[in-house]
Amino acid sequence: MMDWNDSGWGIGGWFMMLLMIGFFAALIVFAVWLVQSLRSGDPRPVQTQPVAPSRSADDIIAERLARGEITEDEFTRRHNLLHPR
Repeated sequence: MMDWNDSGWGIGGWFMMLLMIGFFAALIVFAVWLVQSLRSGDPRPVQTQPVAPSRSADDIIAERLARGEITEDEFTRRHNLLHPR
């Protein structure tokens, strides 16, 4: 009968042990990375850009007329669409 413990661990036993150590080391490294990535970020509060005051549609079409993007007829048509009589 063959005795499996005669020759110690053998190459397969050492390989399995190294494979298990590598697996658990990779698992620990992944867990540490995951925790750090979830907690990371800039600890300072986020600074938002100030919101420009909203402009009315009348202001916008008046500016477009002043810049020459639309004609007076187009301005009048759009103004009449915004303010029907």
